[in-house]
Amino acid sequence: MIQPGLQTLITRSDLGMSKILRQKRSRQRGFTLVELMVSLVVLALMMQMMLGGLRFGTRVWERVSETAEQVDQVVTTQRFLRNQLNELSQPNRTQQGQGNQVQWWFSGKRSEMTFVAPWRLAYSYTGMYRFRLWIERGGDTSALHVSWHPDTETKLSAADLKALSGERVLLTDVADFDLSYYGALHVDEEARWAPQWTNSARTPNLVRINVSFGSKDKFWPETVIASHH
Repeated sequence: MIQPGLQTLITRSDLGMSKILRQKRSRQRGFTLVELMVSLVVLALMMQMMLGGLRFGTRVWERVSETAEQVDQVVTTQRFLRNQLNELSQPNRTQQGQGNQVQWWFSGKRSEMTFVAPWRLAYSYTGMYRFRLWIERGGDTSALHVSWHPDTETKLSAADLKALSGERVLLTDVADFDLSYYGALHVDEEARWAPQWTNSARTPNLVRINVSFGSKDKFWPETVIASHH
């Protein structure tokens, strides 16, 4: 049998331990809540940083894709013009009572050029084509266009002629387009640079093509193409 004094001491001891345990549990609950709040804040910061990085990465990717597309546009245009001007041809046209006559094959202005060259279109027709290169202005910027159609005395059906003719945009966002021609317009003249070419029976030795764009991100290196004929 427990003595009254000892019973009182045990009771007080139990009460003290209970109080200590309650305080400890309270402190544990409070610490867990603070820890949870800190974790949420850290998680929110990490999500914000990840979202910012994703946005930045998206902008970089769009910029790189746009630049690559612009570079590809310039390279494709230069390759096309170089290939065609290197293959200039002089078509003869038969005129009644006059035999074969050179009617036309090259004409150049400062912002427009027309010429004849062989071309194979879509692996379906290989022959002479008449090309026209010109600038089409619209607002602050312009676009460089090229059109083509067969240049032949052979009669083609309307459907074939339409299928073998076309037009497309070579360059966009063009601020300035300038063509110049080097050569002798006539036999008794010295070769020189000129802003236009008017002798359709001769071709220039060189064609210089300068293009500037509205955007500073686009660049066209000065291009000089030798015409072989």
